[in-house]
Amino acid sequence: MKTIRHFIMTLADQLREVCSSQQAAEQEAWWMAEHVSGQPKMLLLAVTTYPLTQAHEAQLQTMVTLRVTERKPLQYLLGWVPFAGLTITVQPPILIPRPETEEWVVWLIEQLKPVNGCPLRIVDLCTGSGCIALALAQACPAATVIGIDCNPHAVALAQFNAQRNRLTNVTFIESDLYQVLANESPFDLIVSNPPYITPAEYEALPAEVRAWEDPVALVAAQEGGAVYQRIIAQAKSFLCDSGVLVQNNLPRLVLESGTRPDAIVAMLHEQGFDRVAVHRDLQGKERWIAAL
Repeated sequence: MKTIRHFIMTLADQLREVCSSQQAAEQEAWWMAEHVSGQPKMLLLAVTTYPLTQAHEAQLQTMVTLRVTERKPLQYLLGWVPFAGLTITVQPPILIPRPETEEWVVWLIEQLKPVNGCPLRIVDLCTGSGCIALALAQACPAATVIGIDCNPHAVALAQFNAQRNRLTNVTFIESDLYQVLANESPFDLIVSNPPYITPAEYEALPAEVRAWEDPVALVAAQEGGAVYQRIIAQAKSFLCDSGVLVQNNLPRLVLESGTRPDAIVAMLHEQGFDRVAVHRDLQGKERWIAAL
């Protein structure tokens, strides 16, 4: 007799080629089955009759084939990722939000709790899917948040995600970093997860990344430091000197860091940021830098 467990194991055996373990392959297969059927795993297992139709099976097999033969990331196959309590739609080639980015954003939200009722002005540079800007807009409903990206497709996706999550205090604009902000009032906070991978590091990335995600959102010249240099060089021109974050000794500039955080810290010191801290993620890696 055909069972859902047997079918999932069949899919997992195929997925094993692109997954780090059998357990990971089975998890991916279950996520796909939940997505296609619209039912949670618990319910799929609980029903007495086989819960998948032939159409479901065909769709699942197509997803597995794309995953294995074309290395399409699972997130793109499912069409969304959770991020800081939000549902973020993802579409190739816009960068998929990573758990390590979510980690520092959640940390920042915790730091901002004492002032989250204040009318903060926040800008997120290189916003991509909009996940960082949207998470901050949700956590700080009195804030005005602007997300900036040079890719019009990213801006359109971020706008869609704002609508999907019913957030109205965030705006997304196409721009080369600060270019369109010249006439804006100063900001309380600048955040960014900029491109920081070197060309050599890019060549060593998994096929899923190189084949599907936009290299412009990943790779930077000058050993990964080019975009940091531009962000940091102009940051003080766009930050207010006496806002509520200054008064409460809270970060005014937060950057996800690459493999050379010391170089970023040096850039910050050169531009007059004298209180700079490097923070490690749960894996012990130096992941983000906060400057007051």
